[in-house]
Amino acid sequence: MLELRHRLSTATLLVATALSATSQTGCSLVKRSGAQESALASAHKLALQMDPKSNLTRFSGRALQVRLSQLFPAQLGTGNLDIGPFSHEYSTGANQAIAQVNRPVNALEQVALKSNNTFYCGRESVPTSYSAAPQGSIYSDKIWFSNELATLPTDEAVLAAMVVSRNVWLEPLPSDAPEIVELAGLYLAILKTVENGESQTATAKRQRAHQALCIASLSSAQFSLGIPGPRDAMRRMMIEVGSRVPTFVELEAVTHGKKTVLQFLDEMQKDPKSGYYTAINQWHNDWLGLRQFLPNSIWAGTNPDNTVTFDPRGGHPNLTWTPMSLTGAKQYGVTEAEHLAYPRIYPAHDGPSVPYTCDVNQLQTFDPRTTMVVYERNNGTVWQASGAFVHKDRLQDYANILNAYGVNDFSAAADCKLFSEAASPDHRFALEGTQLQDYYRCRGRISTTQGAGLSPGNMSDYRSGGPELRMRRFSPSGEQGGVSVVKTWYAQEPRLVCNSFPRIMFTCAYRPPSFGSFVSPSDYTDFGFPGIGLLSVGTYWSTTSMGHPGVLNQFRCGKSDPASLARIDQPLNEEQGYPWGYDRTNYLGSGLSQLNDTMTLALASFEINNEGAAIKRLRKDLKQEPYRLIDYVVANNRSYKEVFSADYLVGHEELELFYRAQGQALPLYPPGFTPDVTADRTVENPAPVPISRFQGLPSHYVPNNLYGNNYLIRGFPPNAGGIIPPRPKAGVLSMPAFVSPVGGKMRTIASRYFARLLCGDPSVFVPEGAQKRIHVRHMLDVNNPETSRTAAEHINGKSECFTCHVNLDPLGAALSSTFLANVQINEGLGATGEMNYLGVWQGGNWLGAIWSPSKGTGAFLGAEVTGVEGVARQLVSSDLWAKCVVSKTFENVFGRVQTLSDVESSNAWQKKFQTQGYNYNRLVRDMVSSSLYQGAN
Repeated sequence: MLELRHRLSTATLLVATALSATSQTGCSLVKRSGAQESALASAHKLALQMDPKSNLTRFSGRALQVRLSQLFPAQLGTGNLDIGPFSHEYSTGANQAIAQVNRPVNALEQVALKSNNTFYCGRESVPTSYSAAPQGSIYSDKIWFSNELATLPTDEAVLAAMVVSRNVWLEPLPSDAPEIVELAGLYLAILKTVENGESQTATAKRQRAHQALCIASLSSAQFSLGIPGPRDAMRRMMIEVGSRVPTFVELEAVTHGKKTVLQFLDEMQKDPKSGYYTAINQWHNDWLGLRQFLPNSIWAGTNPDNTVTFDPRGGHPNLTWTPMSLTGAKQYGVTEAEHLAYPRIYPAHDGPSVPYTCDVNQLQTFDPRTTMVVYERNNGTVWQASGAFVHKDRLQDYANILNAYGVNDFSAAADCKLFSEAASPDHRFALEGTQLQDYYRCRGRISTTQGAGLSPGNMSDYRSGGPELRMRRFSPSGEQGGVSVVKTWYAQEPRLVCNSFPRIMFTCAYRPPSFGSFVSPSDYTDFGFPGIGLLSVGTYWSTTSMGHPGVLNQFRCGKSDPASLARIDQPLNEEQGYPWGYDRTNYLGSGLSQLNDTMTLALASFEINNEGAAIKRLRKDLKQEPYRLIDYVVANNRSYKEVFSADYLVGHEELELFYRAQGQALPLYPPGFTPDVTADRTVENPAPVPISRFQGLPSHYVPNNLYGNNYLIRGFPPNAGGIIPPRPKAGVLSMPAFVSPVGGKMRTIASRYFARLLCGDPSVFVPEGAQKRIHVRHMLDVNNPETSRTAAEHINGKSECFTCHVNLDPLGAALSSTFLANVQINEGLGATGEMNYLGVWQGGNWLGAIWSPSKGTGAFLGAEVTGVEGVARQLVSSDLWAKCVVSKTFENVFGRVQTLSDVESSNAWQKKFQTQGYNYNRLVRDMVSSSLYQGAN
């Protein structure tokens, strides 16, 4: 074995010397010779001969990331291991060869490794002394066995070879080992070889020589395949199963029998925060093809828990955020302590430069009614009115403002026009409850060289010129220039919010008309798609449309009646779901009703205190939903079946609220939910949340035109009434992370079950006798004979199509009640019910929180099943599923796919897995403890 190791080492080192002959700067280290070309062929041939005869297998892409992050901490130590160059999901080009589960030693991998090794080694600077390097990095000397501390070599080349090889190979080779002799010779050769134009300083020579050692050791079989001996199983187990590099103290403990590999594994399995759980999360991500619930998007934020700015209750998409002072911060509910702790808290400006100014010391009753909106500009010394929206009965109020600014020649007849008469049609929208003839557009007076002031005919004039602009809003009770108290949505924290415009955007339900776009294309302002429950503005100045009194009057700001919302015996109207906060018949009079006191928007910039912690926890729960379930099942040694059939989620109160509300913006909390205002929102430990607590949501809680024509509660036409059921109890199978990556065709979704969960194609299960009759019965739509006739070929047992369709179509019928009726006509229409594209559209991604009440009945693995819950129960009771679990676990623990010689062991593990409580930890332990894993390579 030593001779074989020496041959492999020598040949591979020559190859590394030859093929990795360029540093990051492109300078040649050595010239390739014919002998070295021959060595390349010999090493490659030898590696191919060794691979099927031993347990030596190349590290997975994930394990390579673990190793490289340790060896090159400055380059990879703080990186995300999920998206590295060898990630199965994100790798490109030649790196994909390394990331594959079945990792043979081939030329493509050699190319990929050499390319990356040259890159890493070329960028890594050699420290002045090895003791100055971080522990575990490639040039660190903190790697000696305790009994060798007095025997460090003094020869420069030997010391360099031992330092580099020990860190890369995790093997304490002595100074006279053939590999060390080979590496030391390479070091001296490179030290003496200088190409034309290269620096010949001692530092430069030392750098090049170390780079050669780095490239050679990383390119060698000792790194990619391992080194035979008692420590090999420990190295592979720690890196592949534990997601970390073992220390030399740990390797020494195994070598001298002080501790076993299984004892180290047991410790990791008992620690939910160990690298073992990182590994199994990544195994399942790869196996099940999971997609992040909140993936990267063009709306990406900077929150470390997630890359999407997310609030399930909607928001204002086009706010511009600019730095603010403490005084300005207080206008938006930010305390002095918060402002100091979060110096980048921003205010909301609804346009390029127009702030809403409020006196933070003026506590004021909020009045949603708007009689006048004044736009003002600072000329450098004083504020001046530059234009306004004015109610017909409040023109004198505007005249008084102009008088205060020294303008005494205001004439409503000359300076104002009704909207119905305005030259520009931009704002001629017929909003419910608003008469166009009630409002004027009036120009103002400004002291500029333009002289004549502004024309009321073009809204763009309101933003022209001047470095500093602002808006003021007036109501029948006076100017809304103070602040009022609201409560945050999740944590119910009191906040002060400016009454001018942020108060409306943050707290009032906006109900745009449902008849479509009402804006002339002659201007770029206003609404691109009304009827979606939130503002959508164009590329011009959104403040002008926000300032329109007709728009503002559509902000209800009233409190809903829970009893009205919960009724299912009559249709819900908008005024029940989102009542007005004032008397519409006496608009200018008194009589405010009870107003909304709950902030319904929480932008990323306001994620402070308990409310911010709550939103971050929700975001994190949604992103890690499947992995938290897996961790909980495995860490508590529960039946692994629960990963696919659990009737609970694992998360926090915010996750429960999200799914109770099916991700929708609701006027009130769903029935049965009362937030715990005393909860510590910074607690990170998630807990099981029973889905049984997700009481059925009355469909009226999502009013008819909340989403206009895009009604997201599937299965309920507008105002149909009824109870929307909670999500199914089917573990990861009912999670968006599993469903979202699949297209909207039921046969594609059904194929995913066979490929991912049963490790085969749709013909992997062959129903016979009674099972076959059950399957065939659910391949036809008995209510649609014409459609059924076109499916005759699929139910013909002698046709080539039958073996696949006899499994795909009954499964499709179980997951979608409309599948069989549509599949032969338009397969895309067949993915309805539980398999609808799930939920909420956010930044180009489906967030998936909504489940339909429509369940299909079909067949799966020989039995009749209904819905995804029935499919899940049948799945986890099958031998095929258990066999697939064992197969996928084998691939990840051993780093290779099973061969015929592994069948006997695999069958034994499967039987033990099924008869001993489906314990996943025990399955991994059985594999690691086997002679197949522990045996010398």
